[in-house]
Amino acid sequence: MSKIISIGLRDYSKRMLSISSYLRAQAKETLYYSGKLLGTNEFVNENSKTLEDALTKVSDTYARFSEASLKVARLGSNFLTVELYGCPTCVEAKHDGLTYCWIDAGYIAGALEKMMGKRFAVIETKCRGTGYDYCEFVVTENRSTEARQPKSIAFKRFEKSPM
Repeated sequence: MSKIISIGLRDYSKRMLSISSYLRAQAKETLYYSGKLLGTNEFVNENSKTLEDALTKVSDTYARFSEASLKVARLGSNFLTVELYGCPTCVEAKHDGLTYCWIDAGYIAGALEKMMGKRFAVIETKCRGTGYDYCEFVVTENRSTEARQPKSIAFKRFEKSPM
């Protein structure tokens, strides 16, 4: 017999912040790859021809599970930014200048990769921890031929990001 366990948004956020604090230097990479695996698994049977369609599916999933909404904010020539309002991960974060939603960045990357058949890098640039009421993520297609494995202590790209 299966039992459904439900936790509130604030309890989830407190748990994620505790895990992040415990992992310290390794938190970015560990949470990013955990989110990426989760996103890949959740969208295993989904395909999208356009990035807009894929992001809509990710947004629908956030809305279904946490009442959060993901919106495209800016389009650049080789990147886009998305904003996540009502982020479940950092709802309890203090304004301490740090970003906390690496699991969400990985989740978005994994979901896009699975649906689009391309590799993406997603980095959080704004967060409740940095004083915003939403989280912002920069999304770029990762055209590197080398597949990155979660073996190093931290991504070089992430080392310059606040957390």
